[in-house]
Amino acid sequence: MSFFRTCLDWEPFRYLLISALALLADMLVFSASLRIADVPWPVAACLGFVTGVCVAYGLSIRYVFRVRKLRRTPMAEWLIFVGLGVLGLGVTQAVLYICIEWLWWSAELSKLVAAIITFMTNFLSRKVLLFK
Repeated sequence: MSFFRTCLDWEPFRYLLISALALLADMLVFSASLRIADVPWPVAACLGFVTGVCVAYGLSIRYVFRVRKLRRTPMAEWLIFVGLGVLGLGVTQAVLYICIEWLWWSAELSKLVAAIITFMTNFLSRKVLLFK
């Protein structure tokens, strides 16, 4: 078995790949909202978040978590998934505020730092509460 195939069998690695795709979608919407639509960064962060959480949920239930505790109640599963993501959004907003307003970093660099900080929290909370 190849190293990459072995990695794909490891759930945290699959979650990392899915999270990278969700982050890409989030960053594209965030950056476009800031640079093209000229919306304030807190609003851009929320728009990016909504996009990213939709991508993350769809791909997570399809490719990452093989056993879903709430498979029979998908609306409850979705709401908990989003609720846990909102905690991550709170962390993201706090990190963005510190990095943009205090440290004067670029919005995109700040967003990447926030994503790194919230990645493991999201994985662990979703794994424990929603998936086996």
